Amino acid sequence: MAEIRAVYDTNILVSAFIGKGAPYKALLAVYDGKVRLITSHEILLELEDVLSRPKFRYEESHIHKIIALIFQASKIVEPDIKVNLVKADPRDNKIIEAAIVGKAEYIVTGDAHHLLPLKKVGDIRIISVTDFLKKVK
Repeated sequence: MAEIRAVYDTNILVSAFIGKGAPYKALLAVYDGKVRLITSHEILLELEDVLSRPKFRYEESHIHKIIALIFQASKIVEPDIKVNLVKADPRDNKIIEAAIVGKAEYIVTGDAHHLLPLKKVGDIRIISVTDFLKKVK
């Protein structure tokens, strides 16, 4: 079975490290060789910023280990394009930019307000983690 190329939104990556639910299973699919995770430095910086919030109570060294794990498991792209498809939250455009440049098939997100309603950008499908796991089997 060929690898599925996907960008995981920051909310999926954060959730993968705080629970054992669907986001965690999606991350395991990367390590099992079923998914080729595509990300960018900008997404990794956002992940670091979110994990640094007091509510997560992570030590800086633990956050750096998480970032290193994602970095090592990913194809890192540096988008040289800008899109403005998510006007309500322009920060979400970095997810789409990484997907386009990385030639992803999927954007996996829990963002029901901004990203999921788009459904598709070109040939890139935008789906929930639950729907994505059905594709990965």
